[in-house]
Amino acid sequence: MRNENNAADTVYREILKQISSGEYPKGSRLPSENELCQKYGVSRITIRSALQRLLALGLVETKIGGGTYVKDAALAAAEFNEMIPFIVLDSRDLWEMLEFRQGIESMAAYYAAARATDEDLEQLKQLYDRMVAAFHENDLNTYSNLDYEFHLFISHIAHNSVLEKVNGILSRFFQSQIEESNREIGHVAGFEEHQRIMNALVTRNQRAAEFYAEEHVGNTIIRYRAHPSISEFLNKNRPQ
Repeated sequence: MRNENNAADTVYREILKQISSGEYPKGSRLPSENELCQKYGVSRITIRSALQRLLALGLVETKIGGGTYVKDAALAAAEFNEMIPFIVLDSRDLWEMLEFRQGIESMAAYYAAARATDEDLEQLKQLYDRMVAAFHENDLNTYSNLDYEFHLFISHIAHNSVLEKVNGILSRFFQSQIEESNREIGHVAGFEEHQRIMNALVTRNQRAAEFYAEEHVGNTIIRYRAHPSISEFLNKNRPQ
C-alpha cells in the first residue's frame, strides 16, 4: 500500500509538471487510464489516486464518457491546497477521520445508487469481483488496495464534483486508514459489510446503500475501540 502511495505521488507530480509546462494545455484531454497505466507501469488504483488529487485541486475535470481534461487553474493555489491535509491532520485525528468518512461514505453510496450508469455499476462489479478473489486467496495487500478503490469508485459514480474533490485531497489518509484497519483489526467482518453495500447499489436501493455504508464505517469505529492496544492510544485522543 505504501508503494501505491509513493507511485501515486510520482504520477501526480509528473502530470502536474506536464500541465505546468504546457505539455497538457488548457482544454486538452489527458491520456486514458489505460494509457497512463502503460506509460508509468502502475496499476489503475495508482492512476485514479493521482487523478483524484488533480481533480481535488481543480486542475482537471472529468466529463462522463469523455475522459479527463485540463482546466485553467492557478498552480500556486493548487500547491497550497495540497498542503491542507498535512497541516490539519495527523495520526491522533483518526476518530474524527472515521466520523467524517461515515458521513461522506453514506452520502456517496446514496447518490451512487441513484446516479450511477449501467456501465458504472458493471465496472464496480468487476472491481468487487477482484476484491472477492483477493479475500478468498487471503491476499491482504491486494484486498486492501481494492477495498480503497471500491470506496473511491463509489464516490466517483455518485457524480458529485465536490465529493470527488474532497476525496482527492484526503485520498492518502483514507487509503492509509483502510490499510491499517484491515491489517490491525481484520477484514472478515468488513468483507461481509462490503457485500451488503454492493447488493444495495446494484439494486439501486438508495436508502439501503446509505444505511450499509454508514453502518460499515460505524462498525469499523466499534472494532477499533474493541482492539486493546489501539483503543488505549486512541482513547487518549478521543474527542469529549
